[in-house]
Amino acid sequence: MDLKIVDTIKKGLQEVEKYDTIVINTSREYKEYLKEAFPAFIVNPGRQFEQSTEVYVTESDCKVVNYSLFIYGVYIKKCRNVSQTPMPNVNNAVSDIFHDFVQFYAADSFNFVAAGREDVDVINVSGRPFFVELKNPRQHLFVPIPVVYWENDFVLLKNLLRVKGKPIKKIILDGEREHKKRYSAIVFCSKPSDPTNLFNFEGEGDHDTDAENLLHSSDLEQLVNKKLLVMQKTPLRVLHRRANMNRPKEIEITKIKKYQQYLRVTILSSAGAYIKEFITGDFGRTTPSLASLLGCWCDCVELNVLEVEAKDVPEDCIYEVM
Repeated sequence: MDLKIVDTIKKGLQEVEKYDTIVINTSREYKEYLKEAFPAFIVNPGRQFEQSTEVYVTESDCKVVNYSLFIYGVYIKKCRNVSQTPMPNVNNAVSDIFHDFVQFYAADSFNFVAAGREDVDVINVSGRPFFVELKNPRQHLFVPIPVVYWENDFVLLKNLLRVKGKPIKKIILDGEREHKKRYSAIVFCSKPSDPTNLFNFEGEGDHDTDAENLLHSSDLEQLVNKKLLVMQKTPLRVLHRRANMNRPKEIEITKIKKYQQYLRVTILSSAGAYIKEFITGDFGRTTPSLASLLGCWCDCVELNVLEVEAKDVPEDCIYEVM
């Protein structure tokens, strides 16, 4: 080993902000030499330490990498036509807000993971839990992200915490599989005047027809607070990227109100339920559906996420409140 490598390590550590714990990873033949040169450092521990600065040493060079910085919070999606992560033909994404985080912490990149997702055309009113991993941050390691970075035209972040990486990953992934959601949907209802022609609807252009009367108050009331076991095959709209499976979901209509041929429906569902398909039936792939229960044609005009169940982050997982 070139003896100048000690100076190279010292120089590399001076060029970045570092954590208190410094770990050196090198080949076995240089281990004892570097332990003697840097007695305060941990050499070849065989595992990772959170909030540590790692130095990867070769015979003539070294690379300094800071452990990822993890931030937990909830995001509110304020606008429609915003995807969660970048998508073709969609101009804006929730994840775009974290590019400023990368700049503030001088990180290499980021990884954004949320507990589930909304469709592009859906607003999230109360917030969805997430974490963002900032890889190899090189400045402001112990500085909370300024409030000015918490909001843009499309997204608002709140309840930000600096957290431990391993447990927060489990919390978010468990939440995606387990947490209940509450939705508000505007539903258009109609029925074909000729059952053989699904596109010949009663009441087109005239709300004072019998088409409105297909929604009887007594029928609607029977659906409220009734827990349904719904079987959902993978929706046709996502079948190109997801396996064709039949999944049981629990859905409960907690409130329903009629406005001529429209309904405002509040729905409580188990994790992973496809609400649009519960409304339409998805050509019989979701049973029962709101359409089958009402005996008419239903379409989801507007959908909002009102609430995503979130569990408190354990105290021993939190480094600091931002």
